[in-house]
Amino acid sequence: MAEKKGRRYTFIEKERFNDTKVSLILSVVSALTMGVCILISFIVQAKGDVALGAAGFAAALFAVYGFILGMKELSGNPEKQNLAMLAAGLSGVMMIAWIVLFLLGVSH
Repeated sequence: MAEKKGRRYTFIEKERFNDTKVSLILSVVSALTMGVCILISFIVQAKGDVALGAAGFAAALFAVYGFILGMKELSGNPEKQNLAMLAAGLSGVMMIAWIVLFLLGVSH
């Protein structure tokens, strides 16, 4: 009879990309996308097409998700609070900037 081999478990933790880094990356992508959208809008004299609006909307959603991830990491990981505060703060600023940009566009 074949001998039954037991399962081997290893408890070596792999380095994972934590939520703070993802939040920082999303807020930087949102800021860069905002800059590109504003530049393109100036070039085409505020007559951008749907793709420009879709890129802006996606970047605004990146900022919202980055803020949520930053706040989650801030509440759950007390030893990395400085970086999590930076990530949540930058994403929060980007959220406010996108809201102001949207309201300026609606008012004109």
